[in-house]
Amino acid sequence: MLTKIVLLSAAVAMVVNIVSIGWSREEDNTPRGFGLTLTTDKAVYSPGEPISITLTVFNYTQDTITFTFASSQWYDFVVKKEGKKIWRWSEEKAFAQVMGEERIKTGEKLAYKETYRPKKELALGTYSVAGRLACRETPVQATMYIKVAEKR
Repeated sequence: MLTKIVLLSAAVAMVVNIVSIGWSREEDNTPRGFGLTLTTDKAVYSPGEPISITLTVFNYTQDTITFTFASSQWYDFVVKKEGKKIWRWSEEKAFAQVMGEERIKTGEKLAYKETYRPKKELALGTYSVAGRLACRETPVQATMYIKVAEKR
């Protein structure tokens, strides 16, 4: 019986491990009709295990959407525990201060993927994981939660 409960809990955790946001805005030159999905490769991690994070932006309109960026940083990821930042992907990186743009055609998507490799074992508990699209028009962010637990 305990095995069934654990398996059911893991299945529920995997479903919760995907966050999607739909966005629509009618202002001038602002992208609208795009979605943002944040995923991790697992819902539960061991204390020293790497965490793969993917931010996916998709276009569900009939038009091409254009995003502009104020620098070469187009996205960011942050991991926090109890509101305290544990890791930020962009920290200790230098980004060129040049404008850039990305176009997404109808039905296409962009995926930004990074892996957080903890320098030391993470404490047991719940962590928030945030992914942010750093476009000038509509910076948006999705947040989800993962768990760090002992191996069984």
